[in-house]
Amino acid sequence: MKKFTIWSVAVILCLISTLNVLAQTNPTPYDLNLGSYTLTQWLNTSTAGTYPPSMVFHMTANIDDPAEQVASGDYNCAYNLTSGARVTGQGTSGFSFINTGTLVCNCSYVGSAVLALNTTNRAQINVTWTSQTIFSGSRPYGVRLQYRLGSSGTWLNVIRAGQFVEYMAPLNTSGAATAQTITTSLPTDCENRPLVQLRWVYYQRPVFSSGARPQIQVDDITVSSNSQVGTATNLAIENVTPSSPSQNTGFSLRVRSVDALGAAKNVNTTTTVQVQLNAGTGFLSGTLTGVIPAGSSFVDLTNVVYSAAEAGVVLRGVTLAGQFLTQGVSAPITFQAPAAYATITGATQFGYAGVPINPFTVNVYRADNTVDANYASVVTVTRISGPGVVTGVTSVTAMGGVATFDNISVSAPGAYQLQVNIPGLGTQILPFTNAEAAPTMATNIVPQFIAAAPSSTSTAGCVTISSPWSLPSLPS
Repeated sequence: MKKFTIWSVAVILCLISTLNVLAQTNPTPYDLNLGSYTLTQWLNTSTAGTYPPSMVFHMTANIDDPAEQVASGDYNCAYNLTSGARVTGQGTSGFSFINTGTLVCNCSYVGSAVLALNTTNRAQINVTWTSQTIFSGSRPYGVRLQYRLGSSGTWLNVIRAGQFVEYMAPLNTSGAATAQTITTSLPTDCENRPLVQLRWVYYQRPVFSSGARPQIQVDDITVSSNSQVGTATNLAIENVTPSSPSQNTGFSLRVRSVDALGAAKNVNTTTTVQVQLNAGTGFLSGTLTGVIPAGSSFVDLTNVVYSAAEAGVVLRGVTLAGQFLTQGVSAPITFQAPAAYATITGATQFGYAGVPINPFTVNVYRADNTVDANYASVVTVTRISGPGVVTGVTSVTAMGGVATFDNISVSAPGAYQLQVNIPGLGTQILPFTNAEAAPTMATNIVPQFIAAAPSSTSTAGCVTISSPWSLPSLPS
């Protein structure tokens, strides 16, 4: 390839050689009333275009897509490929994802695994799987669990204790990484539905990176649940979030109607419940009372507050009206001291106008120097001085005490002073001080080769023109 540009350019073009349009399909849902769903193997000899029960593998149009990627079609290639962007059958170790710059079919990349479930009359749905990095890479890739209600619409991230439920591959390690087993409950929105779809999406975090992409395995998927059919006799307190709340900071919990074994059961009549203090030296405030509707089994209380920082706090749920249910108590809860200070990491001094500056992270800590996993305020970047304006994603909601900014730009070259506003902890000045004019690009690309399928085939041909992408070095 001849290059006539100050930047190296990576361009991938797909030439569609037929009128066929690729589309994603939706699998037949598995009925959880038949028992737990399990997937413990997928053979590399499985026929292309076939999938595990109630599951399909989807592809995406762009390499290094983020977790919000939109499927471009089904994966219909072989499962025993040894190169290219592919899904591989790993036998009794499940399946794996890997993306490379080489396309093997559909002019698309991987992707995700989508599982369809029928959760009618099911509650307390839990998901477990195991992930492992088979081959490491230098790009920050992971597999994240998402869900949606029905077969269309936006995929929603499953959140546990203020964090995404996901596996992140370790960077630049030799050999296979240690397997991690991940367990989470699904949101109550997923209960008692004719169709819920889960997605394990293979994605890259939206940061500048280069080099190899990791191969990540997904194995031993189990989805379990409890039947809602039966008689509720007791109350239970579930899903205290975060699991170790902060003093004088709102947290949430769920009051659930259950049987004597703790399985969710619907109430027969509208039932008013209340959370009270069973053990502890402080006092409760905020939203302490809620209503479980007839035909349902829970109510979520989203702004419960406790006044003391101490361990061994126990809450109890009681009925005030409606169906009588024996009171239930929570497991002991430890309440932490609130956030004390914050740090900023990853920020650089220089950048280019109109180009996102180097990603940086705001970390919020307690007085004991541990990250305040309960901090969930909106952190904002604003301009104090400078010739342009701040653009991009300037406000980020902290998750687990961490807010990452990876799409902040300034509109014009010049000297700047930017500040980060951290609610409850004041402001901090970013070290970024100067934006240079972005280099202009004049590009002439001459293909060295073109590989396309003949028009008589039903496979889309791909043209690949590739070279490393690099930006000019910034001043040090």
